[in-house]
Amino acid sequence: MSSASLRLVIAIVPLLVILPALGGARCAGTAVKEVQSLSALPSELRRLLPKQPQGLDGIADRGERFNVTDVVVRDLRMRRFTLAAIGDNCVVIAIERGGRGHYFELTEYRLIEGSWRSIDDAKVEKEPTSIDDLLNSLGWPK
Repeated sequence: MSSASLRLVIAIVPLLVILPALGGARCAGTAVKEVQSLSALPSELRRLLPKQPQGLDGIADRGERFNVTDVVVRDLRMRRFTLAAIGDNCVVIAIERGGRGHYFELTEYRLIEGSWRSIDDAKVEKEPTSIDDLLNSLGWPK
């Protein structure tokens, strides 16, 4: 094999690993399970969310009080965990954002080379109440 061919192979191999992970299939065929609380999230996924347990920069768990409107109570958080769909290498987490522009932020993470990376997000007005709602909002195939 010539040195030019070897360089080409070395350049292409990383693409063969990374591109499928970022491709349009969007985890098609990946089984996911529903998670309905922060405490049920695996620790490596919990670390992707705000670190503060209290105050405006923190995140409330599903069903807990938080600042849903723009009338702010300083002891309450501005975000609340809503729902997550977790697969082996794909995750979608829904976070409710309080304030004047109240919405739900859906973030898709992909496990790439051993670490979780955000690859897509969407803002929706309607709360996702099931895994189907969550995944359909990001355009995942059924």
